Amino acid sequence: MFQPLQEGNWFQNEISWKVGFGARVRFWEDWWKDVGVLLMLKHPRLYLISCQQEQFVQQMGRFSDAGWEWSFQWRRSLFDAEIDVADRFLGDTEGISIHPDRQDKWVWKGDSSGNYSVGSAYKLLLGDSMDENQDGVFNELWNLKIPSKASFLLGD
Repeated sequence: MFQPLQEGNWFQNEISWKVGFGARVRFWEDWWKDVGVLLMLKHPRLYLISCQQEQFVQQMGRFSDAGWEWSFQWRRSLFDAEIDVADRFLGDTEGISIHPDRQDKWVWKGDSSGNYSVGSAYKLLLGDSMDENQDGVFNELWNLKIPSKASFLLGD
């Protein structure tokens, strides 16, 4: 059953950035990469030694003749034990397309169009509770014969 207080911020989980040029999207701290978690949480050791915390995606590299090139800056050299972590991190950033002619925009994951609507949010919120309610419990509840003196409690 859907429990918003236990599930966390359901709305935040359903939106993410689609990066164009990266002028509005923070590299480490925003939901933009489809890895299921913020980069700062997925790679906390690298985040802590990064000189580029709170930087926007466009500030994390530059365009060259070959296309977009990342330019990561660290407070210190990586330790041997951090090389594998850095390799996985580079794998996460590989193949990301930065487009200088496109704006960054929010994408709503709750609808295939990527556009938010109240209807899609409603369906998302009801989805889990409706699945568990297929046994008709609520239908029975609404069809109960309630004495008229008690019906004012239900707002009738």
